[in-house]
Amino acid sequence: MRVVILFILCLSMLAIAQRTKHTLLLEPTFGLGIARSIDSPTNDFLIGATDSEIKNGFYRGVRVGYANQRWQLALDVSSEDKHKTETDYKYNPVDLGLFAGLKFAQKFRIFVQGFFGSSMSVNNNSVSPFFYRGGVGFGAGGSYYLMKYLAINASFRSLTYSSIENSSIDGSSTVTSTIVSLSFPFEFDFTFWYL
Repeated sequence: MRVVILFILCLSMLAIAQRTKHTLLLEPTFGLGIARSIDSPTNDFLIGATDSEIKNGFYRGVRVGYANQRWQLALDVSSEDKHKTETDYKYNPVDLGLFAGLKFAQKFRIFVQGFFGSSMSVNNNSVSPFFYRGGVGFGAGGSYYLMKYLAINASFRSLTYSSIENSSIDGSSTVTSTIVSLSFPFEFDFTFWYL
């Protein structure tokens, strides 16, 4: 009797596995960082306290990973062009992290992001470029699918950089950002026929 129950259970699990769609997620993203602020020792010493708010900048990125009908897990890489408001400083962040998304009601997705390898270069004609390193932090947001392979996204992220390179200033820096974007969540089928 136990063998029969075990056999039926195995067949049921295989049937469920065959019905589950496993895909490779490839999601290019393009948008606008509509708000970015920075809390850093460089604000007062080098740039000026009035420059804590940074102008809108073009955002682009890509996610590559695994997806099924409900879940998405991916590596998330993005960069952004930013300019300071009062002076001529240019900020270029590059964020590296992990992405986890949950799809529901066919049109919606919520997601969280964990960043572990972010950096940001700061350039100005009057001084040598310097770099924020060791960026770690988190992000969260949501998506609405306009069609199968087109989504509009809104997200918030906060990163803390542990060091500043090529600068005499020490101390950590915290950067927060709000991003609105369009993405193209392509999913390439590679359905497994086993568990």
